[in-house]
Amino acid sequence: AANYLLLGICIFAGIFLVYVLWVRRRERLKQTRKEMFGLVERVLALLYENHPAYLAINHIRDQLIPPQERDAKAGVWAEVLSYIRNHESRVRVDVKQIRGEEFRVWQWLPDIPVTSPSVSTKTPPQQP
Repeated sequence: AANYLLLGICIFAGIFLVYVLWVRRRERLKQTRKEMFGLVERVLALLYENHPAYLAINHIRDQLIPPQERDAKAGVWAEVLSYIRNHESRVRVDVKQIRGEEFRVWQWLPDIPVTSPSVSTKTPPQQP
């Protein structure tokens, strides 16, 4: 009976440990995602404010993330790069020479005015 009790306690402890680890991982992922979107918003604001200029991507990173945090936030920055590349049509990615050195750059693209096609007031010809 003592063996069954010990086995039950071990199984419960194992399940509890997995649950705690799962909750911590989920919270860490939620925090990383929140941080990533915060950086995306700051990048977009920087690009918008400096439109029509292009800005070197690494310089933007260096402006937004303090030097002592860059290694720790490298994964978050990689997610920012991926998000902007895959989901942000208002940002153009290019390679430009800045003071003789090639850099990957971002440039804000202005909004394109959307015009609806003119609605024809003519009635279609009648079929006999």
